[in-house]
Amino acid sequence: MVFIAHIRESDKEIQTVSEHLIGVQTLAELIGSKMQISHITGLKIRRSGDL
Repeated sequence: MVFIAHIRESDKEIQTVSEHLIGVQTLAELIGSKMQISHITGLKIRRSGDL
């Protein structure tokens, strides 16, 4: 089953919940890498987003 997270108004592009969570995980890892904990921040996002 596919769940919609967002629909962009400008071009009606759909972002699924899975795509959204992967994007959030990537950003969390980037921010965590500045503190050398990207492996922790990325895992936390992935785990909290398990469907």
